[in-house]
Amino acid sequence: MDFEEESQQTTPLGFMNTGTLSETLTTGIKKGVNNININELIPRDKDDFERVGLLKKQSIEKLKPILPELLEWLQDGNWPVAEPIENVLLNFEEELIPYIRRIFRTNDGCWKYFLLHGLIRKLPDYTLKELKADLNRMLNAPTEDEKQEELNDILIELLERAGS
Repeated sequence: MDFEEESQQTTPLGFMNTGTLSETLTTGIKKGVNNININELIPRDKDDFERVGLLKKQSIEKLKPILPELLEWLQDGNWPVAEPIENVLLNFEEELIPYIRRIFRTNDGCWKYFLLHGLIRKLPDYTLKELKADLNRMLNAPTEDEKQEELNDILIELLERAGS
């Protein structure tokens, strides 16, 4: 794709991004990284390392409004941007809990699988304690999508760390 070409792309769940990478970088250089429109930093595709690199330079406060969109990029742990985005999100710890709970209420077992094996596994134990009830529910009363993903082993590991 030619970055000078105007395009509209979406994140996996359909969040719309507009503009070009060239425009974003030019704006960032002219205004300073802290003045970049934060929505322009949401990756557009699974190989958008330029935007992930810019995300890493932003303050935690600046990234808070786009946490849900960033979590969308963890729907498939095989996507190249998934792990670098996980590393950005780890800075939020407890602030992620309401968003993680929202994902746990979906029927997307694959997303839950990758969250549990990736981001959630990397969270500190004191943050896992906040998710203890959710993890217990998934272990003891799993939904169909959770059964299909065979989450028992990771749930037991996480619950042990949470002090179950």
